Amino acid sequence: MDSQANKVELLKALMEFQKECPVLYKDSSAHNKNYVNLTTVDATIKPLLRKNGLLYTQFLDGVSVNTTIWHADTGASISGSFEIPDVEAQKGMNGYQNIGSGITYMRRYALCSALGIVADADRDATGLTQGLDEYVDALNKCDNIADLNNM
Repeated sequence: MDSQANKVELLKALMEFQKECPVLYKDSSAHNKNYVNLTTVDATIKPLLRKNGLLYTQFLDGVSVNTTIWHADTGASISGSFEIPDVEAQKGMNGYQNIGSGITYMRRYALCSALGIVADADRDATGLTQGLDEYVDALNKCDNIADLNNM
């Protein structure tokens, strides 16, 4: 099988995985933020990955987390690298704990990103405090730019 055919098989398996993977609800909190714990992500996805002939690896390369999704039958893979940003030290954490926290954070986000996993209703960047239906209703009631700006 040529490499293009291998890549197609990988993408088909990934598509099947995504059909089966549930939304992962935020189950942990720290520093007044809720998030899906990496352990929860791993425990949820591994059986589905195995069922679809997929696996993942993650390793550190300097200041980056490299994530690779593999198709077991063909050896085809897709990879991405996410740089671990400098993080402000949290109260009560030593330097190693702070580094570990940054690594775990990037591993979780890199893995969810690579697999197309949805982790609850992520409204961090939008500032939405209403449900989507209520938000759409409010948008429909706007008559002008001023109404939109006041939402």
